Amino acid sequence: MAEFPFQIDIEQIFKFIYDLFVNASGEGLIAFVRATWDFLNFISLFLAPVLFFGVVYATIRLRQIHHAEHEEFEEEIRAVAGDHQGDDRWRRIISLANSDNPTEWRHAVIEADVMLDELLLQQGYIGNTLGERLKTVPKEKMHSLDAAWEAHKVRNEIAHAGSDFILTQREARRALDNYRKVFDEFHFI
Repeated sequence: MAEFPFQIDIEQIFKFIYDLFVNASGEGLIAFVRATWDFLNFISLFLAPVLFFGVVYATIRLRQIHHAEHEEFEEEIRAVAGDHQGDDRWRRIISLANSDNPTEWRHAVIEADVMLDELLLQQGYIGNTLGERLKTVPKEKMHSLDAAWEAHKVRNEIAHAGSDFILTQREARRALDNYRKVFDEFHFI
């Protein structure tokens, strides 16, 4: 039978515990504290460098994450700051739609379509026309994609049919409501 180089002597452990509590001189307690201290010192020799490198790694990663978040928020702030002019344009479009003049209703829809085109360009969608850009937008990236198409179709009717297309104020407002859904989704107005 092979003999192991390290063996635990249970009898010796119990004797040590017995001596610790029975020894009246207190030397047993001092020996126990000293042995515990020596053991903790030995363990700390290995544990301290590992914990030190863990803290350094965590600090570096937290700074990287903080920097990335800061960049992302800066982009969002720049985007929101640039959109204040969209609010003014949108108010102008709404005032055109509320007029009694059908020509102004047409102008309101066309101007809203221009804003939609600018939004898609700002989002990085490519194509020669707004219709081509709308085709490249994935449905999961724009929940209001159907509303954008409906509104753009009204604009196409205005542009292609010209004065032959009869645009009612109700239809103009419905188209503008569809544009608003898209603009609200992207915080464009």
